[in-house]
Amino acid sequence: SVLALNLSTRTITRILGGHPRAYVIPIAEKILDAAEFSGSLYVLTETTILKISDLDTEKPVTKRWLQTDDQLAPGAQRLWVDGSVYALSGDGSLATYYKGKRAATVQIPISPSGTWRLLPGSDGLLAIAVGDARRIYLIDPTTGDLIRTLKVDSQIPFTHVAPGSDGSVLLLTSEGKLWQVSGGASR
Repeated sequence: SVLALNLSTRTITRILGGHPRAYVIPIAEKILDAAEFSGSLYVLTETTILKISDLDTEKPVTKRWLQTDDQLAPGAQRLWVDGSVYALSGDGSLATYYKGKRAATVQIPISPSGTWRLLPGSDGLLAIAVGDARRIYLIDPTTGDLIRTLKVDSQIPFTHVAPGSDGSVLLLTSEGKLWQVSGGASR
């Protein structure tokens, strides 16, 4: 199935069997980010993390995933899920959650701004792709340590960042050029 999320209207559009189906997430708060994992969509709002399951059915189910909303890291802006749920704040605070509870919080040496995404890296690392800086930072989510910085050899900032296959990162420039970055080389 294909899945698209409109953050401003809070609408998920799914294509199931060739037919588009829309589902409006029943919340009032602003959606900041979302990540799909194991058939469910995890949604970061200004106040909590939601889990939307049964996406391949006629009636998806939306539930609060955090056991209590006060566990959400202050200023959380981006989300990634790989079995654990990670929320990164603009000040560099990285919170790790498991089964609806905050398990750990570490401080990373980066304060991302502008166009940026939290993505999977290789070997259990998290990648923070910062479009304006044209860099991808590989972070150890257990310690917060910066493991490696990849600089993309482009003079044009990136307007969109998405995970690619095999741990690579896809970067789209304002001129419509697509870059794929993996390991230490860009293509």
